[in-house]
Amino acid sequence: MPIKRERSASRSPKKVTILDDNNSDLLDRIDVLEGREIRFVDTIKALRLELDAEKAAMREMKQEKNHSQSNKGQMEELFMECVNEVRKDIGRRK
Repeated sequence: MPIKRERSASRSPKKVTILDDNNSDLLDRIDVLEGREIRFVDTIKALRLELDAEKAAMREMKQEKNHSQSNKGQMEELFMECVNEVRKDIGRRK
């Protein structure tokens, strides 16, 4: 790779420019990196969507759990009412 050195008229530091006959290697590397970046961004988007879906499923399961616990509480109340009625009936029969 030839190196071209330039010196300006005012005594500033030397400028070094690397001359490449064909910048295709550099352009190929840039293309590869851009492709990787696109894949990473797409992967991140897909993972975020999956995470959102899992969060929604978790919320739904929590709601179902709370609903079933509330139903269980209602059933327990009904059972206790029945037990109390039976106790009263037994007390009346004695």
